[in-house]
Amino acid sequence: MPEITISDDVYNKVAGFKQVVEEVIESEIENDSYIEFVLGKGVDSLLYDLISPLKQKTLLNSIKILGSRYPDQVYGFIAEVIKKGASEETRKSYKRQIGYIQEDDVQNE
Repeated sequence: MPEITISDDVYNKVAGFKQVVEEVIESEIENDSYIEFVLGKGVDSLLYDLISPLKQKTLLNSIKILGSRYPDQVYGFIAEVIKKGASEETRKSYKRQIGYIQEDDVQNE
C-alpha cells in the first residue's frame, strides 16, 4: 500500500473528523476505509468545483471527445444510465429526439 506524508494539522483534522462520519453512518469504520472515503470525497468535490461552472455546451463537447476516444466505455455508460433511470416517458422523448418513432409509440399517445 502506498504511503503519503501529510502535516500534523491536516492529520489531526482528518482523524478528528472521523467521529463525525461514524456518527452519521451510525457505525465504526476502519481507518483505511475512512481515509479512502475521505480522499475519494475530496477528489469528487474538487472535480465538482472545476466542472460545475462550465457551460452545458462545453460539457457536451467534452463527452463527444471522450466518446470518440473511448466509444465502448462512454457510450456503454450512457446506455447503462438510460437503462437504469429513464422513465417510459423519457424514453419516448429520446426516440423523438433521435428521429426514431415506431407506429406503436404514435398510437399509444
